[in-house]
Amino acid sequence: MIVNLVAGSGGPAIEDVARRAIEMFSDCCIIRPLLGRRKEDTMTVAPELSSIVDVILVVGGDGSMSDVAYCHVNSP
Repeated sequence: MIVNLVAGSGGPAIEDVARRAIEMFSDCCIIRPLLGRRKEDTMTVAPELSSIVDVILVVGGDGSMSDVAYCHVNSP
């Protein structure tokens, strides 16, 4: 799960969506990468995650989603 706390309305709204997603997928193994607030942080961790997980859930805005999708499409 990649969560961008400053996306969209940010803060509490994003945290609430992330919390509900974690509850919904509680029977799954959830990896929570430690990310900074920069686009480069997301674009570094996304390809690493895609090699070890079946699904990446992005909680954020359009930019966060497109960064992860771009990394997935362009990863080796």
